[in-house]
Amino acid sequence: MAFIFLSQITSNVSANYSELTLAPSSGTITSSDTPIDILVDSGSDEFVGVDINILFSGSIEYVRADGVDRCSSFLVTEGTGTINIECLSIGHEVGETYNGTVATLYFRATDSGTAVLSVTSTDPVIDSGLPVDSTYNLSMYSESVIGTGGDLPETGLLESSGVNLIIGLLFLTLGLGNIYLSSKEVELKEKNINRIRRKLENKL
Repeated sequence: MAFIFLSQITSNVSANYSELTLAPSSGTITSSDTPIDILVDSGSDEFVGVDINILFSGSIEYVRADGVDRCSSFLVTEGTGTINIECLSIGHEVGETYNGTVATLYFRATDSGTAVLSVTSTDPVIDSGLPVDSTYNLSMYSESVIGTGGDLPETGLLESSGVNLIIGLLFLTLGLGNIYLSSKEVELKEKNINRIRRKLENKL
């Protein structure tokens, strides 16, 4: 397994990494896929890979995980409320360090409330210690739906209907006004014709 191979490599180079963090470490997980990055700083030690165990709780479900180019081999094992990530780097220069993202996890809220992500162990050891538990608010509103112009909220529909009603009444008023003016114009023409006819009759 990659874990055994990674343990042998890290033992040979005696690596201890400086820091591991989750980003963001707080915020909101929505009902659409919400990314959380795992960042590792190997400090002055060569980055040969990392093995990370994560525990999560609350009304969220794990969706997927994406590795980065530095991970020549990337393996994710999902359990009940747990995720194991194995990133193995074998294509780098000897002694090459690394400071950046090793994985992006995607979670989805299944109910409102809060969720907690905990890094329970790592290999190699993190000199600064494991990050504190990360707590996230859960929202059943999907940001992607809002961003792509989904159904408007009720107030938006009412406002839109009110504007349409006003525009409709305006056009109706203009139409009735045109009809009234047209009828008056016809009436005036008829009066002029009758007046001219009477003059001609009187002359005859």
